[in-house]
Amino acid sequence: MRKMGILLMLLVFGVIIAGCIGQTQTTPPTTETIEEKTTSIVTTPTNETQTPPTKYPLKIVDFAGREVTIEKEPQRIVSLAPSITETLYFIEALDKVVGITKWDNYPNNVQEGRTIVGDMEPNIEIIASLKPDLIIGLKYHLKYIDQLEKIAPVLIVEPQSVKEIYEAVELLGNVTNKEDQAQKAIMEMEEKINSIQEKVKNK
Repeated sequence: MRKMGILLMLLVFGVIIAGCIGQTQTTPPTTETIEEKTTSIVTTPTNETQTPPTKYPLKIVDFAGREVTIEKEPQRIVSLAPSITETLYFIEALDKVVGITKWDNYPNNVQEGRTIVGDMEPNIEIIASLKPDLIIGLKYHLKYIDQLEKIAPVLIVEPQSVKEIYEAVELLGNVTNKEDQAQKAIMEMEEKINSIQEKVKNK
């Protein structure tokens, strides 16, 4: 299933980054090393009951360390990166997305009924014409922050490890009032990591 394949790809990317930050490894990692690094950053949600709806206005700190206030539940989101669009899809918030980049291609029909707002360089005029109530971008887009903030609140989401991927999913779930769906996506990712660990141990 492609959805889980993309989730797994994100996880593997995150594990590689988490294992490499701050150190240089000259020998291949052993099974024990892989298991230790992975389990140290995996946490399992313990709340099995439904999460109460998000209360707005909502004040959060994004991945650029900025405090952002979301006055009400977003209904018109502009996504400035495919990874953000896909995460919103995983948490069942894609119906709120009105603007995406030319590089977005998942799910297959993602461009249908949505406006292309640029590639890596956002088209400020087109974004403004969509009247979004939330813009979500990467740290790269901070250079446009003054222009974008005149249109709508701007949230920077750019995870660099598995732990931060979980945090990004949880953050977007909180912002879009999709907390339960976000927790479900996190648990699916954890199951994939646990499955990989078991396969590595049994080799």
